[in-house]
Amino acid sequence: MKIYSLITAGAIAAFALVGCNKETSSPVTNPDAGTKAITVTINGANLTKGSSQIVGDDPYKNEHEFKTIDIYFTTANDNVVSYRSINPTDDQNEWSSLVGGTGVRYVGLDGVSKVYVIANRGNVTAPTEGQNMNQIFLQLQDYPASADQNVIPFMGGDADITPLRDELADGFDGPSYDMNGDEAKPEEDQQYYTADIDIRPVISRLEIGKISVQTSGYSEEIDGATIGENYKGRTFRVHWEGFNPVLGGIYMSNFYRKWTPLPAKNPASDLFVTPTGQSGIENGKWANLEEDLNKDGVTFYSNWNGASYDQLFSYTQKAEGENTVYYDGEGTTCVPFNFLVNYDVTAEGEDIESDPEISKTNGNHPTFHIQFQYDGSGYTYTAEEETSEGVWEKMDEAKDPLLYLAIVGKFSLAVTNDNIYYANIVQFKENDAPVAIKPAKIYKMDAVTITPANITTGTVAPADEYNVIVNVNVIDFDTINVTPEFE
Repeated sequence: MKIYSLITAGAIAAFALVGCNKETSSPVTNPDAGTKAITVTINGANLTKGSSQIVGDDPYKNEHEFKTIDIYFTTANDNVVSYRSINPTDDQNEWSSLVGGTGVRYVGLDGVSKVYVIANRGNVTAPTEGQNMNQIFLQLQDYPASADQNVIPFMGGDADITPLRDELADGFDGPSYDMNGDEAKPEEDQQYYTADIDIRPVISRLEIGKISVQTSGYSEEIDGATIGENYKGRTFRVHWEGFNPVLGGIYMSNFYRKWTPLPAKNPASDLFVTPTGQSGIENGKWANLEEDLNKDGVTFYSNWNGASYDQLFSYTQKAEGENTVYYDGEGTTCVPFNFLVNYDVTAEGEDIESDPEISKTNGNHPTFHIQFQYDGSGYTYTAEEETSEGVWEKMDEAKDPLLYLAIVGKFSLAVTNDNIYYANIVQFKENDAPVAIKPAKIYKMDAVTITPANITTGTVAPADEYNVIVNVNVIDFDTINVTPEFE
């Protein structure tokens, strides 16, 4: 069986280019049988960035910059029948036609039922005839999540190629090649099919654009009824001043170590679960994570000096009202974290979900931990009660110590090892609604502001302490803003 394939590529916005071919043979029952010509449409976006910095990174932009594009023609069982790899230097005409051009028709193929595309395959070994696609995908499982996005693989496939109608006869005026890259013409009496493929990167990404600490301020008003029956009808708040901790690091947990491209559920061991308590992070890195992932710029950024933490950012802190800005990328740099989101590479459409058979329930949402070291010097807080509308008076702790403690509890700094505290970002939100983690998305966190009430004693907080929930702006096929909130 011989198959002819027309390959086209789209950049950023998905578009369809259907070649006009003539079907002169009827499709056969065996999906691998018969001689076919396949018109393949590649839809996708590339997100590129500039060179990395120690802390801070150029935000990814919607720009098209693939290094290589590989097309895999397989049987119904995903065994590779033929394979073609092109790059813009050695295959200029073929590349220009494939990437945003008229498309390319490949001829001389036998036994094909599916088509897969990998752009920027990096060090993945070229396949041999008969090799299964799963063997190729296995080479991508350990892909480093925070490598330069210019070389991050984009993947997609069509497992259900579509036959063309007879009236779609002729009209394709693009080049035709065989699998050796030589120009070739198709033979007569072929079945013609289309394959519509959406390629997407194997990572998603968080970008933090600005981090501030609220140095002084007031808590939200506290209804006395939430404290106890005896305090109904009374309203309280907390006033604090002088909160100036050292921001020593930012860490990521609850992420997948491996990427799974086919519908097969990850084992529990693939997920780096957030450690509990105060011992999960030691000396500026994770205490129990394999070294190839436990690296500055990969799963954390920290400024451990060998004895304690120094300020993470060289940024000159500045006051903004009641806040102190610790870092502001001003739209040109960010603090980036790349993470793997498992999905079925044959899924269609721009806005697919993470595959529920691959990503365990609630198992694909990374958690981020902003680490502080602080001995509490200069920090004060007091409880206040509203005695008449708009009039607040400082409370006397000695009159009702239990009430006072209930009001200020979240603002007190519990004793910890080495005065280490965390603000834990456990969820992304858009307009106060939870945001699902999906493939090929950038979650842009424009600003994070930490108050003393957000501070916890470990990377997993007790139930009565707050965690940050963040509203984000999602970039790529969609755009959404996410911001931090506390749980």
